[in-house]
Amino acid sequence: MEYLIVKTIGIDFTIKCLGILSTSVKSIYNLASNLKATENMEIKKIIKELDIDNDVILIDSLLQEINIEKIHSKTIGLSLNNIKETILEIEKTFDEINKRETYNNSLWYGKSMRSYKFDDLIESLKILKVSLNNRKRNLFELIKIKNYIEL
Repeated sequence: MEYLIVKTIGIDFTIKCLGILSTSVKSIYNLASNLKATENMEIKKIIKELDIDNDVILIDSLLQEINIEKIHSKTIGLSLNNIKETILEIEKTFDEINKRETYNNSLWYGKSMRSYKFDDLIESLKILKVSLNNRKRNLFELIKIKNYIEL
C-alpha cells in the first residue's frame, strides 16, 4: 500500500512538472517571437540560429502526447524535472534579453555608452541549448528502456 502512495505522489509531481513546462514553453515562444522581430541583428541572428523556441515547443508537444501514467518511474520523473529546470532557465534568459532590449530601445541620448550588451546572455543560451539537448536525449533513452525499469 505504501508503494502505491509513493508512486502516486511521484506521478503528481511529474504531472505538475509538465504543467509548469507548458506555461514556460508558451512564454519562451512569445519572447522569441518578439526578439526575432527586433532591430538588433545580433539578437535576431542568435535566436534564429539556436532555434530554442522550436525545440521547446516540440518537447512540450511530445510530452503532452506521452501517457505519463504508463511510462512513469522515479527516474523518468527526475529526467522530466531536469528538462523543466533547463526550460525555466531558458525562459529567464529570454526574459532578461527582452528586458535589456526594451531598455536599449528606450534610450535616446548616449545609447552606445548606456545600452546593455548581450554577450553573457548569448553565451548562457548556447550552454542551455546544449544542456536541453542532453537532457532531452536522456529522457528519450529512458523511455526506450522503460520496460526494463522496475516500477
